[in-house]
Amino acid sequence: MVRYRFAELLAEHSFQLGRRVTLAEVSDATDVRRSTLSRIVSQEANVTVDTLEKLCRYFGVGVGALVEFPEKGPNPARKKPGRKKRRSAAKAKKAGRPAKKAPAKKAKKAVKPAKKKPMRASKKAKKKRSKRAKKKRR
Repeated sequence: MVRYRFAELLAEHSFQLGRRVTLAEVSDATDVRRSTLSRIVSQEANVTVDTLEKLCRYFGVGVGALVEFPEKGPNPARKKPGRKKRRSAAKAKKAGRPAKKAPAKKAKKAVKPAKKKPMRASKKAKKKRSKRAKKKRR
């Protein structure tokens, strides 16, 4: 698993400049999309070598300072909360618990075609006028 030290380098760079450096500024300077930089900060991006090179040039560091290879398991920042899985009937029976049933699907109602509304008097008059105009043109 690869861990990006982008957020740490950005904070360090901001400290050196004495002001906050935004992702938009880095994006403009490096021609890397802001959304990509955001995904790098949250450790969710698959970064290309080209992108790494641009960021290394911006910060004035080598790839080793930007990318880290931790020895222990997956990155905890990458874990996302998931939905609990339902127990199958066999597993529930083994565990001595009742199986959870999936919610019943609701039957869809038949959709009736919409009725045409009667035209208002003004629309009827417009239609008549347009028909008359067409006849005059001929």
